[in-house]
Amino acid sequence: MSFCTCGLQNVGEPQRVSAPRRLPKTTVASLAEETKLTPQEVEALYDRFLKVAPSGRMMEEDFRNTLGILGLGSSSFIPLRMFAAFDTDGDGTLTFKEFVNSLAVMLRGTDYEKLSLSFRMADVGGHGGLTYNEFRDMIMACHSVTNLFEKEETREERRLVSERRIRR
Repeated sequence: MSFCTCGLQNVGEPQRVSAPRRLPKTTVASLAEETKLTPQEVEALYDRFLKVAPSGRMMEEDFRNTLGILGLGSSSFIPLRMFAAFDTDGDGTLTFKEFVNSLAVMLRGTDYEKLSLSFRMADVGGHGGLTYNEFRDMIMACHSVTNLFEKEETREERRLVSERRIRR
């Protein structure tokens, strides 16, 4: 939870700041139009966002932890680079607008938008180009994620085969 010391009452004592529980209908409509998501999807994403970031600003660690269910550990290269690419203003936190705009590109973006987001993820130095090391690191990270899912599929296949044998 973030704190704000800018209040006039109780100067010197931090006050808890939280985002509104619901987005105004005009904001939902605007984001839906901008992102090609439905208003219901925007509202659902906002509800999920607030569970992780009640202040309305998601920290990098919170973002990484939310990706844990995908098998992307908190120290994984990909979540770190995703966060950096999503954080378009570079302030070290994600607003809901940054979060939903980036997710919308991943879900409904054009090929060009997806390519641009992928490039921002790989461009660690933010210099508008890829070094050999940046390219290699991204390829290796993608390869390790692919291997992770392949290992999980193999385990699941073995489990299904063994269950089938047991039933016979």
